[in-house]
Amino acid sequence: MQPHAYGAHEVMELHEVLNEAVNAINTAQLYAPYVRDPELSHLLGHQLQFMQNEYNSMVHTVHGLGAGEALPYRPASAIAAAHAVMGTMQSGQMPQMYPQTYPQTQQPNVHPNQMDDRDVSSAMLGLHKSGATCKMAAALEAAHPQLRNMLLQSAVNCANQAYEMWGYMQRKGYYPFLTMQPTANAQLLRGYQPASEGSQGAGQQVTPPPAAMPSPHNGTVITNAVEPEGPASQQTSAISGVSYPSPTLQRPANASQIFSSPTYRQEHYGVSEETQVAADAEGTLTAEAYSSLSQPTDNRQGRSRKKGASDSTIG
Repeated sequence: MQPHAYGAHEVMELHEVLNEAVNAINTAQLYAPYVRDPELSHLLGHQLQFMQNEYNSMVHTVHGLGAGEALPYRPASAIAAAHAVMGTMQSGQMPQMYPQTYPQTQQPNVHPNQMDDRDVSSAMLGLHKSGATCKMAAALEAAHPQLRNMLLQSAVNCANQAYEMWGYMQRKGYYPFLTMQPTANAQLLRGYQPASEGSQGAGQQVTPPPAAMPSPHNGTVITNAVEPEGPASQQTSAISGVSYPSPTLQRPANASQIFSSPTYRQEHYGVSEETQVAADAEGTLTAEAYSSLSQPTDNRQGRSRKKGASDSTIG
């Protein structure tokens, strides 16, 4: 892997991964002297050696000194039971379950000399689970593809080591495989059903219905379109969907018939005697009003003319 400019998030994640790997190796070395079971001693030594090799490979990769190839973890070949447990990862079958001898009471040890095989195996199981979580989170933040693949493989390696350690604990009765009642399983899991194939996908477009503005009074649809004259059109209620006939549009009329021409009144309204008399009276009043308004003007003009005549005589 060639050196490249690391992103800030990559640097922080690599720092967490390498620091966690150092702590896991140191912790495993502290627990090794307290192991009494030869099977667990062999298993712990095998995993500790792999953890050290993997750590060195990661350091070389980060410094750009190695190829960066992350090898998968392989179980301890001298442990037949571990082979059986690890073999189920490829076959997809559950390993053989052994009689459960879960201890009745648990409490912290008062002195380190009280450490037993269960304490060591349980601590190693927790270390591998923590390492898998840390490395998978770092892989999700990696930008370089080769660095990402290395972190992904390292996370899988921790998960496989945890599964191998759990298999040892299960055989010894340190980690019982407890089950629930079939009715509880049915209530929790069988309620989930596959998605319907006929359901509308997210990529399909949904045609929205035409927008309508309901009236606050009767729920009829109000539009801005002016309908032409003709038969009564139908209006649909926005609430109940019932159609109502709309009223026929009326022809616009003059506000006052008396100011309309006789031809217009005769064509649109028909002129009655009362209307004609009112129009004639209104016309007479109008003529008188105009006549009265014009009289003062004529008097002023006459006075002006008289003044001009006298002035000219004097001169």
